[in-house]
Amino acid sequence: MPHYCYKHKDCENEYDLICSNAEREKMQEECWNKHAVKGIEIANEIYIRDFKREWQGRKQVIAKYPYYSEVMGVDGSPESIRAAKEESIRLGVPTDFTSTGEAVIRDPMHRKKFAEALGYYDKNSYGSRYDAVRKAR
Repeated sequence: MPHYCYKHKDCENEYDLICSNAEREKMQEECWNKHAVKGIEIANEIYIRDFKREWQGRKQVIAKYPYYSEVMGVDGSPESIRAAKEESIRLGVPTDFTSTGEAVIRDPMHRKKFAEALGYYDKNSYGSRYDAVRKAR
């Protein structure tokens, strides 16, 4: 379950909320409809989301390239690897594969193009120009 941090709108009291994103959004919508404040209401008190505390101590993970993708790979047989290399060339995104079948992703743009060519999309896309987002057809 996601962990959300809130602080009282007028003082330093803190409130930790552990619930699904849908539940949190419902609470925020109710608070907005009642008070025109983007937050949550707990015991008739309004709490505002505290992103600084929520992200405190977390490290930002940055992808290091090249990396090996099992998801976009194939099984480890030499025939499958050879066929996958030929297919990637046919799709216009030449890609190497490890001896165990993982796709070797060279950089963010290669990741985007190869994923799109295979019909994959980035479920956690935040709108980066490199995110592999499925296009409407």
